[in-house]
Amino acid sequence: MNKENKKTNSQLASVWRSLRRNRMAMLGLVILVLLALMAIFADFIAPYAYDAQDLLNARQAPSAEHIFGTDEFGRDIFSRIIYGSRLSLVVGFISVGIALVLGGFLGAVA
Repeated sequence: MNKENKKTNSQLASVWRSLRRNRMAMLGLVILVLLALMAIFADFIAPYAYDAQDLLNARQAPSAEHIFGTDEFGRDIFSRIIYGSRLSLVVGFISVGIALVLGGFLGAVA
């Protein structure tokens, strides 16, 4: 059992070493981690509620108050993007889960 565990660790270490050598792969990993953290901590990062309307500030250009500007209802676009990343992350995990289950089933049948 110990040899199998050591072999798994060495394979994992080998994959990690080759990943660390590739700068673009590391950049991609950092971006993915940052996006996931942004989605998880959206309540703390977003300056406004995603559905808060302010019709007096509708269709504003980007400024210090609204980083990406506002939409036609005065909702902050930056906050909506941050909260939208949660939904994108959930959809991604669900689609990968479905593909994993169906692919595993079809592979087992084949």
